[in-house]
Amino acid sequence: MFRSSHKLFTSSTSAVPRNNVMRWSHTEVKIPVPWGHIAGKWWNKDGQRPILAVHGWQDNANSFDRVVPLMSSKIPVLAVDLPGHGHSSYFPEGFPYHRMTAVMAMKLTVEHFGWQKVSLMGHSLGGQTCLLYSTIFPEQVDSLAMLDILAPIPLNASRFVQSGGKGIDEFLKWDMQKHDTAPTHTYEELVDMIKKSPISPVSEVAAKVLVERGAMKCDNGKFRWTRDPKLKGLPLAGWAERDIFKFCEEIKTNVLCIKAESSSYFTKKEFFDECWSIIKRVAKTSDLRYTCGGHDFHLEHPEIVAPILDDFFTKYYDK
Repeated sequence: MFRSSHKLFTSSTSAVPRNNVMRWSHTEVKIPVPWGHIAGKWWNKDGQRPILAVHGWQDNANSFDRVVPLMSSKIPVLAVDLPGHGHSSYFPEGFPYHRMTAVMAMKLTVEHFGWQKVSLMGHSLGGQTCLLYSTIFPEQVDSLAMLDILAPIPLNASRFVQSGGKGIDEFLKWDMQKHDTAPTHTYEELVDMIKKSPISPVSEVAAKVLVERGAMKCDNGKFRWTRDPKLKGLPLAGWAERDIFKFCEEIKTNVLCIKAESSSYFTKKEFFDECWSIIKRVAKTSDLRYTCGGHDFHLEHPEIVAPILDDFFTKYYDK
């Protein structure tokens, strides 16, 4: 039987300390799916179709908490927790997570609300997922904004041979860990883990925003992560560079990419440049911006990012 997140999150997350950051009021939503539900938070819900926002790996919908309230046009935004993240249900035991399962979750969200068009905004893994969605369902997407990412990180055959076995071993190890036996930590320890992340260290303010939706209080007075332990494993599949270039050739929408000057490209810069060269050639419109900060710049410098997003969606978001 799969581990539904319903029992885990409906009453316990209120015990996680809240943070004094600027917020719009938002509506919590649950979208039924075959394995449970996809959770999300819908800012400025007023009957209009919202921008669909997708967070990064092991983050949650709170990733957009600091930037959305600063978007002056008040365009509605629905930020979802990807499967296994935040308040969303885990996949059943034995089933790994993959970029395409994230695309499937997006498609189920679109179909649930009956949207004929969709506007996408994604950070990191969320940006990769949004790009993939745009290549598979090009007729649906009217605008695509990606934060600090442009395309999936390539996984060639030699790299897979080197890491594939380890990835499977890690998946099986974490798949056996039951949520109620996962390690617990103090709230301060959780915040410190995110602050000192080797991939994208952030400030204490930004870390607390993610912990608020990403942790639950336990009977021992400590906290544990709400996300599925299986997410800690290495990716089990991917695509070669040439395949990702083909994906980029299918982009037909308006595209914005904001890249942090102090963040890694997570692969060769030449790969990023080639992907952008292709997108610039085939997209309806294209805009590449560089900004200060690291990988989570939208959490660290929302006052810089929000006007750029606001201008883009004001032009191309089709209500």
